[in-house]
Amino acid sequence: QMAYLKAHYTSYFMKYLLSNVIGNEVKTKEYIDECKLNNINILMPDINKSDKEYVLEEKGIRFPLSSIKNIGATISNLIVNERLSNGEYKDFIDFVTRNYSKGVNKKVLTSLILSGCFDSFNNRKTLIDNLDTFINYAELVKDLDSSLVDIPLFDIKEEYSKDELIKMEYDSFGFYLSMHPVQKYRDNNITTNNIEKYFNKTVSIYLLVDKKREINTKNNDKMLFLTGSDEYNSIELVVFPKVLLGSLERQLYHRIL
Repeated sequence: QMAYLKAHYTSYFMKYLLSNVIGNEVKTKEYIDECKLNNINILMPDINKSDKEYVLEEKGIRFPLSSIKNIGATISNLIVNERLSNGEYKDFIDFVTRNYSKGVNKKVLTSLILSGCFDSFNNRKTLIDNLDTFINYAELVKDLDSSLVDIPLFDIKEEYSKDELIKMEYDSFGFYLSMHPVQKYRDNNITTNNIEKYFNKTVSIYLLVDKKREINTKNNDKMLFLTGSDEYNSIELVVFPKVLLGSLERQLYHRIL
């Protein structure tokens, strides 16, 4: 029955699998990698579309608020219930004024911003740099009629670099969701998704080294066991002494030059 559901209702199947492992980064990444292998998009969290669990949409599966670091189930329930009761959030100021006094503090706001939840409102650099201004406004209107307080003006900033955004994504989720660091370097179509087609051939593949273990052989030569990943999956690699020695010699040669 499980195999039938996965084969014929893959998106629904993966959506429920993911919702059942919220809080488990290892399993979540494993299932997200499986989604990518099945051409199912995992959509970035959005403050007006994400729920406390994964949501199936036309273009893919929406990442939940509860899986963002420093958010959790209690805060995500609060945000979603407020949205259901009083309508979608119109902009970032609207979100802060409606939730700040209820437990959504500066740390939570920062995590939501850096994870991309407010990208539909403004860029992350602008929101981070003006965050104190928004919080001060929310504290004022908490006890006053909002018509008596001027809506704050804020400076529009240039967005963070792509590398900074990728790092924020990893820090927010514990893995890369929308873009993997190796994608910008790839100049061919060889990935962990199709490398099995190149069995017994010499190929170039771009990977991020996630783990490294160094050992000494019986001849006291060094060799490495590596775990490398791209946006699809992880693979195990062995760097034998001759290859490792050759690469070290090349590094030394370039340093001398």
